[in-house]
Amino acid sequence: MNTNRIISSMILLCLLAIPAQQSLAQDAADQDQGVFKLEEVVVVGSRVPTRSAAESPVPVDVIQGKDMRNYGVRDMNSLLRATVPSYNVNQQPIGDAATLVRPANLRGLPPDSTLILVNGKRRHRGSVLTFLGGGISDGAHAPDLAVIPAIALKRVEVLRDGAAAQYGSDAVAGVMNFQLKDAPDSGTAEARWGRYYQGDGDTGSIAGNFGVPLNLPFAKSGFANFSFEYGASDWTSRSIQRDDAQGLIDAGNKHVVNSRFTRSPTAMVWGAPEVIYDYKLFGNIGMDLNSNTELYAFGNYAQRKVEGGFYYRNPNTRGGVFEGTGEDGKANNTVKVANLDPGKGACPVVPANDAADYANDIANLPDHCFMFNEKFPGGFTPFFGGTVTDWSIAGGIRGEVSDWHYDFSAVLGQHSTDFFMRNTINPQLAGMKTNIPTEYNPGMYTETDHVFNLDLSRSLQTAMLPSPLNVGLGLEYRVEQFEVTAGGRNSWWSDESPGGLAAQRFGIGSNGFTGFHPDIAGTNNRGSYAGYIDLETNLNKDLLVGVAGRYEKFETFGDTLNGKFNTRWQATRSMALRGSVSTGFRAPTVGQANIENVTTAFVDGRLQNVGTYPVSNPAAQLAGAQELKPEKSFNLSAGTVLDVGNLNVTVDYYRVQVRDRIARGAQVPLTDAQLGQLRDEYGIMDIARVAYYANAFDTTTDGVDIVATYPMQFAGGTTLWTFAGNYNRSEVTGINNPDAINAKRITQLEKTLPWIRMTLTGDHRQGPWRVLGRLYMYNGFTEFTTDGGDDTRIDAGPQWLVDLETSYTMKTGLTVSLGAQNLLDSYPDRSQPGVSGTKYPEYSPFGFNGGFYYLRALYAF
Repeated sequence: MNTNRIISSMILLCLLAIPAQQSLAQDAADQDQGVFKLEEVVVVGSRVPTRSAAESPVPVDVIQGKDMRNYGVRDMNSLLRATVPSYNVNQQPIGDAATLVRPANLRGLPPDSTLILVNGKRRHRGSVLTFLGGGISDGAHAPDLAVIPAIALKRVEVLRDGAAAQYGSDAVAGVMNFQLKDAPDSGTAEARWGRYYQGDGDTGSIAGNFGVPLNLPFAKSGFANFSFEYGASDWTSRSIQRDDAQGLIDAGNKHVVNSRFTRSPTAMVWGAPEVIYDYKLFGNIGMDLNSNTELYAFGNYAQRKVEGGFYYRNPNTRGGVFEGTGEDGKANNTVKVANLDPGKGACPVVPANDAADYANDIANLPDHCFMFNEKFPGGFTPFFGGTVTDWSIAGGIRGEVSDWHYDFSAVLGQHSTDFFMRNTINPQLAGMKTNIPTEYNPGMYTETDHVFNLDLSRSLQTAMLPSPLNVGLGLEYRVEQFEVTAGGRNSWWSDESPGGLAAQRFGIGSNGFTGFHPDIAGTNNRGSYAGYIDLETNLNKDLLVGVAGRYEKFETFGDTLNGKFNTRWQATRSMALRGSVSTGFRAPTVGQANIENVTTAFVDGRLQNVGTYPVSNPAAQLAGAQELKPEKSFNLSAGTVLDVGNLNVTVDYYRVQVRDRIARGAQVPLTDAQLGQLRDEYGIMDIARVAYYANAFDTTTDGVDIVATYPMQFAGGTTLWTFAGNYNRSEVTGINNPDAINAKRITQLEKTLPWIRMTLTGDHRQGPWRVLGRLYMYNGFTEFTTDGGDDTRIDAGPQWLVDLETSYTMKTGLTVSLGAQNLLDSYPDRSQPGVSGTKYPEYSPFGFNGGFYYLRALYAF
């Protein structure tokens, strides 16, 4: 990454701010230091338009947009991990498409169990399905939060409660609402740069936000608020040489080193991928036509290009490329030789040797024979990436007619991922010999969603109730569409001629991520209809109760009816009790029901091709696939809210039971007879194992959230202490499809995420100075090493991390900040590197890149 552009922008930002006149921004910042309690109205959790987070019968966290600036990272997933106790996301160093769109977990559930809203409207899904998600997220299909720039946000509301009866499918773990800025007369410019202690991973960005009033002849008033961000990040490496690669080097092979990563002399790289570019645009517009009617619109456009590495292909043992096979398809200690013209006779048998030195063998090959060792004498490491494009447009009209509040809206959103592969081959193109292409376009996934809503609400006086009854009701129509675009011909083509390369058991398609064949390209869509009613009232001045019901019908999965009851009792002036019980559901996405893909993964310590197929595919049916159905959930929560002086504490217990949980199942081995049947009858070849989506298991998740805030005067300034803790434990309580889940997967579901996570934050302000410190604690977690079988595991111990930032705000409105994340350069317990070459567990909840320092400049106007 060229960071000179970012650094130059930071210098320019500072120079522009120095001569500026003192603005009201500093006065506002000084006044804001004493504001610690949030009483503003929130969108999620209640249909009552005046309900605040403090009055809500369910737990709602409100994170101010300005608070999300105080981090060295700019990625939205990483920002949420630092601020929401039960939100987890990891690096995904080698995770196929998950490298491009990282899966995140709220309350230990997969990312598609959390409903995402922007300005209160449902956000479209991403186009990426997570095939390799550490067991918990395998098969998840969720929105892409990385396209949302933090500078565009007024606040983020996190509803920590099941809400499918209110908001529909996916709201099993909770709801996250990203509320956009709407100020008509202010702005912010920001630049940041950072680097890891180890000298890699340079990250930089520039961002801006500004609002202008809209003075239009047909509108009483209005605003337009726009935000942008541009950023890029270099790769990181926390790798050591793989055992097999080191063995080749020790035996004399001088071609193993991965020349692409000049700063990492290892055969493959474990670390953060390179973000070549990442730009984001967001707009938010509102116009008051009169005192009772408002037109609104918002939307975004974003694009990023990301590239990471895949597993190293050993020049002796990579099946389908190098490793020789016998009549039964098993390895036989030889190296593959491609016979490009069987009519000219057989090719010689080449025994494998420790150094993979086949120069003499290659020199003596007949013209119709070829070894890929000539092209890659030291093996090769594919590079995998994609260009992710996201856009959305939403618009509507809301107002009041005859005491009814109405809101009619339409949202259209699309997310696409155009994949690419470099430094790899399609072995079926062996006829091109050393001129074989090494760059491929495997194809593209595209998700397009349409959502139409009519929401009505009003307050009704009834003789039976002592307080007004707040009524909310509405209708929704939604269409989800998932499209697969075929890859370039070279990425999927196979030589099916008699005795050809396919019959010789050479791999088919771009190695590592097979291109999408035209036969599987196409578009699938599904519509759904929903109606809901939401009632809420005070039975007396201290007791609030609410009930909600939602009916939803899917074109392919039938219908579902769900309900919710919640209550809040103000027991004393300083203590309130709250609780809820609800049912929910999550329907299989169109992508999950129709996806077909071939990836490479470690299976029993060896790299093998794993095919993921829809349940209607013969390969999936041979492996035991059954028709998908919606998963059902049951949520229970109970908590208390304490306000004693300046101390505010909330404690909430929750239980989430999910039946028939939808997931990408275990990698099922097929017998030789089944593999032969797939090859001979259906043309499915080069597959070692099969995975498919299934209603595989049932889980129960129990947890406790604790959030406490306490402001105090200290050292001539003010300090706000915030504690956020989460206990979360999941248990697999039932297995519905034994072929789709194994003991390893059960352990991953129950122990990959830490059971306990705590954060203590101290935010001290004194005049123009600000010091911010955070202490994180993660208890242990379990991970299976990439290079081992099902019985190889790492039980990592607890870890403490410290963040520190200091800021100075000038009278001009310029704030300069210097900080460090993971100040003490902590790492998780070491992995068992073996053939994988990774130093640390790849699914560490706090990453494995070590300490990161950063500089940030912000100018408010």
